[in-house]
Amino acid sequence: MFAEGIAVLDSAGESILALVSAKWVKALLVVALIIEFGVIAFGNAQGEGGVIKKVLPWIIGTAGILGATSIVNFFFSGITQEELTMATDVIQAFEAVSVV
Repeated sequence: MFAEGIAVLDSAGESILALVSAKWVKALLVVALIIEFGVIAFGNAQGEGGVIKKVLPWIIGTAGILGATSIVNFFFSGITQEELTMATDVIQAFEAVSVV
């Protein structure tokens, strides 16, 4: 039962990573970054003081999505579904012993 849940999460994670790593998504995100930096430059040129505070969360989010594939691959490179299932079985066994 638990292994099936991991398989579903694994396939959903792979789908999300495939979407984020698509070239058209990366191109769209790069265009978004250019627009965000343009908003900052235009706002500063107009004398707007708080533009950076308003746009900075968008820049951080866009950069985070751009780097999501690399971040996930860094942490999960070489991990198979069997290893992940074994790790969760160990955690469940530890929790069962801790409850008693």
